[in-house]
Amino acid sequence: MNKNNESNLANYRREIKEKNFILITKAISHLKSIGANINQSSVSKITYLIADPLIGESGLTAAAISKNPTYKTLITSEKLQMNHQQVTKDRYKTTLNEAEASLEIFRLKSEISQYKRDMKLLQHHLKNIKYEDIKNDSASNIDENIELRDALTTIIEVLFEKKLVSFDAEFNLQLSLYGNKLLNNKLVSKLGILKNAK
Repeated sequence: MNKNNESNLANYRREIKEKNFILITKAISHLKSIGANINQSSVSKITYLIADPLIGESGLTAAAISKNPTYKTLITSEKLQMNHQQVTKDRYKTTLNEAEASLEIFRLKSEISQYKRDMKLLQHHLKNIKYEDIKNDSASNIDENIELRDALTTIIEVLFEKKLVSFDAEFNLQLSLYGNKLLNNKLVSKLGILKNAK
């Protein structure tokens, strides 16, 4: 073989390598765009799908890719880069989950603070109530004692909002959790609690 033929063969091989390198680069870009795994087998399959014979491209087998250190290095590098990006995304998600958890903790603390404020308000109202007035079933007593009526109504509204009270079968007001009777149905009717609770 003369020097001219050797030179032509070397040029041909160099052109093929360049075309194959470009084809593999395009295959990797395609795989990245669809979020697929990048490995020698997947790159090989894509080269057959996207190769353009009009410009001298043809698909490469996985074996041919594995024999070429440049192609292997390129694929491995891209695979590592994708793995790194995935790890970064996972870390971001973890950070986001931590932020959401912190937000939920803050929300719950705010709720607890609100409950504490409500309880203080209830305690304040309860201090102003004369318990003998509550025991007395007379409707006139409730009508006459506006402060008692307003205090009871406010307390009961808050307890309903917090789902701490409910009605029994006879419409007596009771603690939801334990069933303890708080007010009999006569007082419930007089205070208009049943109407407000619906």
